[in-house]
Amino acid sequence: TGLEIERMLFAGLFATRDREIGMASFVEQGPGKARFEGK
Repeated sequence: TGLEIERMLFAGLFATRDREIGMASFVEQGPGKARFEGK
């Protein structure tokens, strides 16, 4: 199902450097300001 696919992909993305960058940027500067590395 769609939810199962989303769960699998989210789990893989959650372990990335870009997730760390995005979350830190959101807390410090608000949405839309992150500079992602693609990692």
